Amino acid sequence: MWNDLPERASGWTIKKTLWTTAGVLLAAAIIIPILGLGFGWFNSTLQVVSPQNVREQYSTAYGDWEGMKGTANNVCAFRTVVAEAPADVRDQRITALIAYQQNYTRLAADYDAAYDNAFRAKHVGPTDIPNKAPSLADMLQQLGCTTPDPLAAK
Repeated sequence: MWNDLPERASGWTIKKTLWTTAGVLLAAAIIIPILGLGFGWFNSTLQVVSPQNVREQYSTAYGDWEGMKGTANNVCAFRTVVAEAPADVRDQRITALIAYQQNYTRLAADYDAAYDNAFRAKHVGPTDIPNKAPSLADMLQQLGCTTPDPLAAK
């Protein structure tokens, strides 16, 4: 049976089988990655709107928002401290005020980065807080801080 295989199968049949197999393998090598990519994007979309991600993004957004408010309150309080500080410790108080201002800037950048990222809070973030962090001056105004900035005079 095996001895007569070359007699039964012509060269054309073997070549046809090889080309068909190569074609099927090539098609599979092209189609499978495309399907994988499509399913990957579909899966990413499901992950963005998953309950766990929505909870995480709400928690992060509210945490950053409250952190910005708290830091802005610290800035407001420290403006008074700087204005009332004796000359020998005024520089130290100014340094602390600048640190609070820088911390607000960092929190605002984190907040904005989350809302600019489509895979984080952009499409699933809370709607009762702004999509962009307010400037420190705007936040201080929202909080009712009327203490003048002691650094603005310099």
